Amino acid sequence: MPHPETANPEQDCRRAIGRHDLRFVGVAGYALDVPGVGDYQARYWKTNGVKVIARTSDVGDRAFNEAARKYARRYNAQLLKYLSTHRTTKRPPDAELHVTYNIFRNFWAGLFKGVFDLRSRFGVTVSVLI
Repeated sequence: MPHPETANPEQDCRRAIGRHDLRFVGVAGYALDVPGVGDYQARYWKTNGVKVIARTSDVGDRAFNEAARKYARRYNAQLLKYLSTHRTTKRPPDAELHVTYNIFRNFWAGLFKGVFDLRSRFGVTVSVLI
């Protein structure tokens, strides 16, 4: 996602739902943050998972990080609204994702272009949006 400030998170969320992708959007920093979903760790990480916006971190381009955080908050609000009115029984791919990012991973994720997967030593797949 090169320009989160010009993207339409509500429309992007509806498209993802149409593909049965019910993962939240997160931003990387010292730890993974899922804006607007205060109970993500307790309630959703096992059933929904998260897509991380690449090049986000607790250091670096402050304007980009704030735009990404705002995008994620709006996207997640749309997804929460959908989940509150629809019962889901099928778990999406990558649903068992629970990753804490560090600056090293952010650096490598920022080097690549396109959508790709990072695989941890535990075999957990982390989808990164670029």
